[in-house]
Amino acid sequence: MFVKNGVPQGSIFGPFLFIIYTDCIQLLLEEHKCDFVLYVDDTTLIIQGKQINEIEAKATIIISEIYNFFASLKLALNLDKTICVCLLNSSNGKIYVYFNGVKLQQAGKTNFLGMVFNNHFIWSDHIKSAISLMFANA
Repeated sequence: MFVKNGVPQGSIFGPFLFIIYTDCIQLLLEEHKCDFVLYVDDTTLIIQGKQINEIEAKATIIISEIYNFFASLKLALNLDKTICVCLLNSSNGKIYVYFNGVKLQQAGKTNFLGMVFNNHFIWSDHIKSAISLMFANA
């Protein structure tokens, strides 16, 4: 199979090339003073602020710059897999981030490196997930 752009999935050098290809994203995120976790092909942004509108504005700018960064490398940001989870101490817990006029998907919980976080830091969702995995593998 001929690959014109990107890193061929399943190739021997694929993981190494992928790291080289996307390593500069760290510089972009550090420039915005945005905490992040890069794990294989998943990127998690941790955006903080005092007001929800400050967080939404910062998230919109960062998502736009990441999208442009990926486009410059002929990579795609999969907006269908981009999820916003607002971890707040409020009953609202909603965040609205838009990119190109489209509201990004919002969730009340997410799976992050095997741990299920919900927007109120209650562990019941993670415990249910862990129990179901225990019994599924038994």
